[in-house]
Amino acid sequence: MVALPATVSMISGAPVLKVNAAGKITPTDSKKWASTYAKIVSPTNYNNTVAILGHVLNVAIEAGVLYSNPAAVLKRAAIRGKEIALPSIDKFNALIAEMRN
Repeated sequence: MVALPATVSMISGAPVLKVNAAGKITPTDSKKWASTYAKIVSPTNYNNTVAILGHVLNVAIEAGVLYSNPAAVLKRAAIRGKEIALPSIDKFNALIAEMRN
């Protein structure tokens, strides 16, 4: 069995994409793995791992093991924006007054 990508197995409880050979990974295998993995990691971590998986499978294409990249069907996860907490006008004016003194 080959577990791809190797970094995924280092995360406790993370799903591992298991196949008998790199040439037998299907887009369905990729989607199933991605749907499970996306639930347990941050969107940034997911996107980085999907990118690495795609690069690894591109190497398999160059080596003649695969004809197409089964990870090409995977979509990037949306990155959640950070909530910005601005001070009230009174607190802002107090801050400016403090900086001037």
